[in-house]
Parts: sequence; structure tokens; C-alpha cells
Amino acid sequence: GTHIEVPFHCLKKGADLSQVPVDRLVGDAIILDLTKAEAEGGVTVEQVQAAAKAAGGMRKGDIVFGRMGRTQYFSTASLQWLVDQGMKMMGVDSAGPELENDATHANVNHLLLFRAGIPVIERLANLEKVSRPRVKVYALPIPARGVDAFPLRVIAIEQS
Repeated sequence: GTHIEVPFHCLKKGADLSQVPVDRLVGDAIILDLTKAEAEGGVTVEQVQAAAKAAGGMRKGDIVFGRMGRTQYFSTASLQWLVDQGMKMMGVDSAGPELENDATHANVNHLLLFRAGIPVIERLANLEKVSRPRVKVYALPIPARGVDAFPLRVIAIEQS
């Protein structure tokens, strides 16, 4: 079920799959180990900051992959912090970064990311097998017009 969602997924005038620049889909990634993070309203800013520090720190232009635990989504504030740090793409091994139990279906977290032009990869397979906190990532879907989401194979290369 690994797939990518792009701004057109929630925004009528957002970029579709054919309009996402390749440089957003390829690059250095930081792996945030959030497997022990637990929070009622989603993974907190402090938990994200601690995971980023443990992984060697965020860099502007990073792809951010979250290895989620019991809390499988992010607080809106923690996603805003990642956006403010210059994240260019996000991926999680859970069903997505969206708020849990949001009866309004407002897609607040998706909208935050998509308004910043940040694609989202959901249900990343085998993220637990990545042993390094930083990897080189290639996530290249078919650049189809009018498409808002698409199955995806993600390649993570561990550099020595």
C-alpha cells in the first residue's frame, strides 16, 4: 500500500503528479525514530525535535521519514515545525500524518503540507529495516496528469 499523495489530493489548484518537481522526490532523508513517542494529540514538537537531534539534526531540503509507533500521526504543530525547517517531502510507515479521530474530515495536516508543496508518502514499507538515520532516497512515480495519488516504490540507500 505504499503510495504518494500530492497537493492536488486536497487542493483544486494544487500540483498534480506531473507537476511535482523531481528534485522534491529525490535527495537526502532523515529518519525520525518515533516508535516510543506517545501523545494524545499526535506526536509532539518536542518528540519530533528530540528524534531529529538523535538522527543528527534536520537540514533544509531534507526528506523526512517518520518511523511511527503507538502514536501513528503527528500533531499539527510538529508538522509545522518540520515545514519551517525546510522539509521537502514527508513519508510515514503508518496510514498517514493526519489527525486521528477528526470527525470534521478537514484534513488539517494534509492541507498544511500540501499548501507548502510537500508531497506525502504513506504506508512506507520496510522502513524498520533502514539502519542509518540518514539515507539517500529515490521516490519516482509516473508523472501522470490529473492524478493526486499513486502507488510508489521508494528506494533508500544507506551510505557508509
